[in-house]
Amino acid sequence: MLTLHPVFATPVPRFHIEPRLPTGTLTVYDRSSNDRVRVYTPRFAYQFRAGYQAGQWYLRPIRDVGTAPRSLGFRTAREAIAALDAGRWRIPVPEPQPIAQTAPRALAVNQ
Repeated sequence: MLTLHPVFATPVPRFHIEPRLPTGTLTVYDRSSNDRVRVYTPRFAYQFRAGYQAGQWYLRPIRDVGTAPRSLGFRTAREAIAALDAGRWRIPVPEPQPIAQTAPRALAVNQ
């Protein structure tokens, strides 16, 4: 069989979804970027004060710390993983405004 149809490479899925934690959180390993992303729902009061919405699923790089949401909210964990696959999960960050350049002032030399 292998002489008729040799195998040069076996396909490996891009994402590996680890077993669900007791909190309901999923960890997704992205093989293409070598990153781990956490898929979770908010549970603490400080998360809701930071802007999370109840019943939504959010994504966060596993190395990222902080209280503010790093992704859009999704209705299901499956939608969150699909958005991760499409690359459209991060909150759009506004571009910084350029700082007005002023002419450098000449230094006064005391003589």
